[in-house]
Amino acid sequence: MKKYRGQFSTGFRLSVTLIICCAASYWIQEGILQGITATSNPAQRRAAATLVTLTDAVHSEEVALDGLSMEEVDLSSPEGKTFLAILPALALSTDNLEDKTENELAEVIRRLADSKIGGPEGLFNDAYLVSEARIKEAFNGYLKLAEPFDKLVQAVPGEQAKAYREYRNSLGRYTPDTLPKVYYKRVRRKLSQKGLSLPYDWDPRDKAGFYKAVENKVLSYHDDLYENKMYTEFGYHLPSDLTFEEFTQHPRVQADWRKSMEIIGEYPLRANWSFEQFRDQMYAPWMRDLVATEVSKLLAPVETFAAGGENEVLGLDAIRAAYVPLIAFIFSTIGALVHTFKTVWFGSLAAVRQKILATPILAGFATAVIGLWVVPAATTTNGVSQSLLFTKLEQDTAEKAGIGLAFAIRSLVQAQTEFYPISEGIRRTALLGYEFEY
Repeated sequence: MKKYRGQFSTGFRLSVTLIICCAASYWIQEGILQGITATSNPAQRRAAATLVTLTDAVHSEEVALDGLSMEEVDLSSPEGKTFLAILPALALSTDNLEDKTENELAEVIRRLADSKIGGPEGLFNDAYLVSEARIKEAFNGYLKLAEPFDKLVQAVPGEQAKAYREYRNSLGRYTPDTLPKVYYKRVRRKLSQKGLSLPYDWDPRDKAGFYKAVENKVLSYHDDLYENKMYTEFGYHLPSDLTFEEFTQHPRVQADWRKSMEIIGEYPLRANWSFEQFRDQMYAPWMRDLVATEVSKLLAPVETFAAGGENEVLGLDAIRAAYVPLIAFIFSTIGALVHTFKTVWFGSLAAVRQKILATPILAGFATAVIGLWVVPAATTTNGVSQSLLFTKLEQDTAEKAGIGLAFAIRSLVQAQTEFYPISEGIRRTALLGYEFEY
């Protein structure tokens, strides 16, 4: 019984320390990231925004950059993937690397956007054709609401003529033009009793005013009903006599159409476009403006990235994105070793039940792991750490950020040759292929 109680206690303590270590690791990393972003200057934020975008392009293999020559780097290797992940943080210590690649920034953004949405073909097939079908369905729904009301509208002139004849006949031997003024009030009262809403000083000779009152009488009830149905179905008013072309070009319908396609900006859409028409009339100008907007943000004056500037948030997010992979790699490597040693320690305690006996077991295991595996892995060069690009970035980092950071980055890149297969195996098996995304 004591044996099982001891094993349970060991397992419980292992679980508690695991939770505490994970929580502490998270908050320490978060504190470091907040400190880095808070102490960054506007120039660093602007550079980070550009570098994160450029690195995304290289990572997606959408474009090769003159300022980032990757011929010597195998980007599909563990060390290559690690290098790409920490490249923005590494490149921030390089002399004006973002300036060297600014001339390609527009092309980078265009290709990234194209890749994300599948190019004009993807947007046409997945968004335009689908939304166009919905617009046509919406028009059919509009017709069901509008046609009955439109028929009433078309019948108004006939109702006006009929009511005016009845009005003239009710005057007997008089006409509206010859009716004595003494009868004006009586005529207005009788017309009001028939449901016509006329001004108190309406002149019986005012044919236009009479016609307007008849129109209001005919449409008043149905107009309110139509409005309620329109707002229920569409959320706004639409005239009852729109053709399909007029319906699709109505500003509110256009706004809804663009929203369904996630298109920001005033870009007119039309139904029944061919792919070529869609590409030339909508996609090309939209993409051109999208790229210009993004480039203008990234290349905005440095002062706009300062506190209170319009690009402050963009710059802070970029600084964070640049350093998250580096910090995560460092802590995950340290954490993996700590958790391994901790498990060995508690396992040893459960086995020998005495700290004096468990201590040399842990010391021997830690010495073997660090001396025979971690240190050789971290100090053995690979294709990335030998490349001219890496060594140039490493040298700049050592000069500007200190040799400690440069050494840590080199060790991470070199150790990944050994560490990555293990971590990837755990991800695919124990974690069921879970995808970690920032």
